[in-house]
Amino acid sequence: MSSFVKNWFYFLLHRYSAQEFDVRFVKESVKVIASLQITDKIACNRVGRLFILKTKWQKFLFWIKDISLFGALSSRVQWSLFYTFSTLLLEYNNPLSPHRLKEVIDRKAALTATLLNRLGARVRMRQEIEESLNYFLRNSYLQLRVITKMHQAVHRQKKSAIIDACHEGLAKGVVPILNMRGFSGSYWMRGADREILALFKPFDEELKGPNCPAGQKFCGLLGQRPVRSGVRVGQGPLHEVAAYCVDEFLGLSIVPKTYFASFSHSTFFSAHEQLGAGKRGVKTKLGSLQEFVGGFVGANHAHVEQIPLDEFQRLVLFDVLVGNLDRNPGNLLICDQKIAAIDHGLIFPDLPCKFEYWFWEVFPQAKEPLSEEILYLINNFPFEALANRLHKRCLIGHRALTLMQERLASLVSASAQGVVPADYRAFKF
Repeated sequence: MSSFVKNWFYFLLHRYSAQEFDVRFVKESVKVIASLQITDKIACNRVGRLFILKTKWQKFLFWIKDISLFGALSSRVQWSLFYTFSTLLLEYNNPLSPHRLKEVIDRKAALTATLLNRLGARVRMRQEIEESLNYFLRNSYLQLRVITKMHQAVHRQKKSAIIDACHEGLAKGVVPILNMRGFSGSYWMRGADREILALFKPFDEELKGPNCPAGQKFCGLLGQRPVRSGVRVGQGPLHEVAAYCVDEFLGLSIVPKTYFASFSHSTFFSAHEQLGAGKRGVKTKLGSLQEFVGGFVGANHAHVEQIPLDEFQRLVLFDVLVGNLDRNPGNLLICDQKIAAIDHGLIFPDLPCKFEYWFWEVFPQAKEPLSEEILYLINNFPFEALANRLHKRCLIGHRALTLMQERLASLVSASAQGVVPADYRAFKF
């Protein structure tokens, strides 16, 4: 069988898929759709890029090819339209301004009518688009809420010397350095002397965020719960600052200073750009900024077993209070028997979570009962004052705060019954 015949049969039987669709051409395809006239005909190339057939000859050739392939070409166009619309719904063009997002929501909803008309009698695809539209409207307004919260938090942040030093470094041409650890986008910010000052985490570059630099399969919608059921994408910076807020309020001294911050630079990632691209536009990002602590290394069993008991129990108290869903050796740093607890994006769940495992429960210090100092604190805990601070400064929701209060009550009950941290797994938190 000749290669021509093989290609003909392949094209005839092959169904155009989302994996072949190139999201980089969505903006151009939307412009094509928006400019369509009633008499216009459209086609698409192999990667889903739409274009208008301008001349009668082009329309005639398309018609002949489409007939010879039993409608495969027109089917490819229909699917390209569908994936164009679906990509819009997934918010690959998600702006970070709440006002712009509101405009985009309305504009995308209006675009639906044009796409439905182009799909004609393909009932199944029309139903899928209508279902997707409902999904889009519901989740876009959820994203709007996440973005608005982030803007409010940054706006309320008081001036800080370390934030000013980072801005000074940017003004001097010092480039942020992408942290290659993990799947989220985070950047080492440096001062004018090029020394690392802090780690900046943009809220839209989280794992499953719209601009996650780990790749398209790790991108998604703000406000969704793909990682942990109780935590939404885009809440990471709120939780990072909330962790420091709890630490500062209780005087635990285990979480490095953390602030809300906003920076502008071309190094920051957008899903529309390639990481190695030569020309990348300046992007303003909002997120959390945590001071760099030098000399600390990731925890291993030998390190953790050397932690003093009082320091270890402060970590236990902290993790239970905030409902830490992700304590592990990578986010517990140690230096000379002093710990630094970092990476708190997955705390303060707003849904009940079953804590089936605590990282520290296997260590010998976990077999010791809580100290008199810790017991006095949890039995006389200033919950209302801390809850008000977390709600006003970090915009932590009332449901998450109520669950923190329930964990605190469980901790008091467990301590009264003589339950030690090593046995917290069997106790309800």
